[in-house]
Amino acid sequence: MRVILREMIVRNFQGATHRHLKFNSKENIIVGDNREGKTTLVNAYIWALSGKDSYDNAEFEIKALDGNNQVIETLRRADHEVILKWEVDSVMTEIGRNYLETWSSPKGAEPRHTGHTTTYSWNGVPIKTATEFNERLRNVVDMEKIKLLSNSNYFHSL
Repeated sequence: MRVILREMIVRNFQGATHRHLKFNSKENIIVGDNREGKTTLVNAYIWALSGKDSYDNAEFEIKALDGNNQVIETLRRADHEVILKWEVDSVMTEIGRNYLETWSSPKGAEPRHTGHTTTYSWNGVPIKTATEFNERLRNVVDMEKIKLLSNSNYFHSL
């Protein structure tokens, strides 16, 4: 199976409020000064596939952050989303993972933050469960290879 990443759309993820990257099928290099968002892009890619960051941590800050690493209040209720568009054996396939805050408004009270939820999509169609999403992913990518290519510490942990 031949899988080529063609596009990555990142919205309100860590330091990236909106990035739309297009890739070619040969070689793509992401460069930049410190704190320009290179790690954010890798984290976004890995999170879209696994729900973890590039160091295999499930507990990390997904929300868009300002220069002081504080959640940007105006984006607090925004969707935090990554969409990957792949060419899989010459067929375009789009996957998405979306993280958002849940709020409740008790009668007569101010709305309050009650937690978070993650939603998934495949070719623009919502996927009901993480299990179904992960099963579909396993048919397209080998997460062990992705970890080997994206986490410099992963090889040493084997």
